[in-house]
Amino acid sequence: MRQLGDVDAALDLAGSGVIRELVELTGDPQKVISIADLGAPELGVRFSGVAGSMPEALAEAVDLISRGKLHIPVEKS
Repeated sequence: MRQLGDVDAALDLAGSGVIRELVELTGDPQKVISIADLGAPELGVRFSGVAGSMPEALAEAVDLISRGKLHIPVEKS
């Protein structure tokens, strides 16, 4: 990721301890959102989620993307 240049924002879907790195990549905890790491607010990152099924949440995200309701622009990969 670092080789791609500036990172405008990051969305954590993994919940596996990547919050610190995402904050480092974006340069600002306000540019990071997690739906998977309940400890995200401890680092100033917004947690957007509720207790429930992660597979269901991911399935809904995939559905929204496939219907054109959710678009995550990617400049480079």
